[in-house]
Amino acid sequence: MADGHWADYIDPCSGLSMVNKDSQQIYGEVDALVTLLNYQTINTGCCKIALHPTWGSAMYPASIFTKAPVTALQHAVQVTEAGIREQDPAA
Repeated sequence: MADGHWADYIDPCSGLSMVNKDSQQIYGEVDALVTLLNYQTINTGCCKIALHPTWGSAMYPASIFTKAPVTALQHAVQVTEAGIREQDPAA
């Protein structure tokens, strides 16, 4: 968004977008992982937990949507990762 590209991310608790507050469309993170990546799930009563093929349930799904070109997205991720590692080299 800083470079003028539209972007939004999902609140994993509600499934609602965090930037576009006008929308009431719910995006299910776990359902997306099942549909798009064929992840398996386990049912814990009131909710489903996605199982990563390597990490099992030790992961936290988070979705970002953008209209930025792939190169701009890759650059943003690299800059963000570098900033995190600068503050915490073990990250």
